[in-house]
Amino acid sequence: MSTDLNRVDAWKYFYETTDEALKRQRLDEDILQKLFDDLPTIRSFLDEGVDRVRAWEKLASLGDTPARIWMRRQTQLLERMVAKKSQFPMENLKKYYNRHRSNGDINTYPGTSTTGQYYDEFGHPDFTQSVKKIRKSNGTDLGRASYEPQNGITGNRTTDAGNANVWASQNFHPDDFKYTPGSNECKIKDPTSLYADSEGFVTHTWQHHQDGKTMMAVPSHIHSSSNASHIGGVQAKEEGIIGFFDSPNYTN
Repeated sequence: MSTDLNRVDAWKYFYETTDEALKRQRLDEDILQKLFDDLPTIRSFLDEGVDRVRAWEKLASLGDTPARIWMRRQTQLLERMVAKKSQFPMENLKKYYNRHRSNGDINTYPGTSTTGQYYDEFGHPDFTQSVKKIRKSNGTDLGRASYEPQNGITGNRTTDAGNANVWASQNFHPDDFKYTPGSNECKIKDPTSLYADSEGFVTHTWQHHQDGKTMMAVPSHIHSSSNASHIGGVQAKEEGIIGFFDSPNYTN
C-alpha cells in the first residue's frame, strides 16, 4: 500500500472500527481507493459514528462513473440514511440509487440542467414550481392537482393516473380541468402557456413524487424532456422507502 499519509488514514478508518464487516474492507484495495478519493467527505462525519461510513460504503459500491460518484459524496443523503436507518434499511437505499439515471449534463446535485430543470440534493427533479393553482369545483377557491391517495399509490402508472384523474375531476372546475378515461394524462387550463392548445389547455402527465405517496400533474413537455430523466415514487414503493424523501412543498 502507498505510504501516502491520506491512504494510511483511509486504512486506519477501517482498522480502528469495531465493526467486523467494515474491518474486512481494509484489505479491499478498490474500497480504500474510493475512501482515499472521498476523504474530505468522510472526515466531516467520522466522529459521529460508524453508521455514516456504512452508508458511504453502500453507495460507494454502486460504481465510479460521474453519474454515481456524487451519491457517496452527498453529505445530506448520507446523513438522512443514518437518521432514518431504523425505518429504511440502507440496503434499500442502495437498491433505489442503483436505479438512478442521471442527466447527461448534471454530474452532481443539487443542480440545474441545460433546459432549466432544477434537481434537488437527492437527485430528483423539483417539479413543484410547475404545478400551478387552478379553480376548484366551487369556481372560487384555488388548489393544485396534487393528490395523495388515502390507501396509497399502487405503483401502476395507468391505475394511479386514472385514480388521480377521477379525484381531480371531482375537485376542480370542469372549465379548468379535463381528462380522457384510460389516459395517464390530463389537461389543465393555462392560456398564457406557449404549449396551450386552441382552447387554452396544456397537456399534463401525472408524476409519481419520490415520497412514494403523492401524484402531481406536471406539464408533459417538462416531464418528458430529455433533460428531465428521473426515478421517483414508483421505485420508492418497489424498494420499500416510502416516506424517506419529503413530500412536495409548494411555495408559489
